[in-house]
Amino acid sequence: MAHIRVFNHYLQTPYIALGLIECGLLVLAMFVAFYLRFPNEAVRATFLDEYWLWRSVIFALVLHASTLAMGVYDSFLREGFLSMAVRTVVAYCLLGTALFTVLHLSIGWLYIGNTVLVIATLVAMVAVVAMRWAFFRLVDVSQLRRRVVLYGAGRKASNLLSLLANDIRMGVHIVGCIPSGGESQVDSTMCLEPPTDWRVFARDNRVSEIVVVPDERRSGQGGGLPLKDLLDCKLS
Repeated sequence: MAHIRVFNHYLQTPYIALGLIECGLLVLAMFVAFYLRFPNEAVRATFLDEYWLWRSVIFALVLHASTLAMGVYDSFLREGFLSMAVRTVVAYCLLGTALFTVLHLSIGWLYIGNTVLVIATLVAMVAVVAMRWAFFRLVDVSQLRRRVVLYGAGRKASNLLSLLANDIRMGVHIVGCIPSGGESQVDSTMCLEPPTDWRVFARDNRVSEIVVVPDERRSGQGGGLPLKDLLDCKLS
């Protein structure tokens, strides 16, 4: 699945698309709220008030930031749709609404009234939860999990595999383990052949992370790390 690199972090394009769509829904929710609260003044206020669009944009940014702070997107992979919906309610009704209330009471031109704010929050919550439900129905969720390769196949790697297998909340998929030296304490079905070109290997297997967990890092004791190859993967 395609990624976009932002500040040396790789973001999956489905999440970026979902975030942009949600921001649009949040902006629209503010307009809908004003139409519902003041139906006779909605057209005039919407098109003549030069600050109305900025109010909607700031409302969207505040609620979206609250969503990120609550870890809503990853919660679906770890805990399911219900957990994501609960986190969304908390993010919007507590964090987002509280922060925007402080802003719109402190900044004169940002004031929209408490009734409009409540309606906008409820409309946004319903629209966004419905959008996420449709999104995760259409997208292959397994492709959104982080694909992890372990460099090491000894005791540490075995313990880490057990931990990940017992905790579904991690939201990762283990591609396999690349033995370091003569390590062989993990299931043979999980062992991978050391790649000749690490960058090609990471690209072909859509690897998100390489976790370095060899039992022995000293080359004189049968260990060692392919630092150059790992740095090439990091910088490419």
